[in-house]
Amino acid sequence: MGTISLIVESYRNGLAFVFSTSCSECQMQIAFPTSSRVGGQACGTRWECNLTAVWGQMTTGGGHSSLTDSLSVLGVPTMGKKAFVATEKILGHCWKEIMEQSMLKADSDE
Repeated sequence: MGTISLIVESYRNGLAFVFSTSCSECQMQIAFPTSSRVGGQACGTRWECNLTAVWGQMTTGGGHSSLTDSLSVLGVPTMGKKAFVATEKILGHCWKEIMEQSMLKADSDE
């Protein structure tokens, strides 16, 4: 019977990590993501942990430095400023599209 070993972090995007394991006997590799992916028409598919972390900062008036401070106290690696700003732009775009669709629907209902 083979043993399972952690290869290394094979992928990282913001707060999301994907770790890979390998079986010493059959060499089969399995990936384990630390977050699920969510999406819709307006936003595409994104890592849930990145969206919720940035959304939480946006709704409380925080930003990248506030998120970094909170996560560092917990010993959690943070997302880079570039990834934070990109996610912030995506959320802003999604929010705008959803609001426009909602307003058009409300207009057509009247």
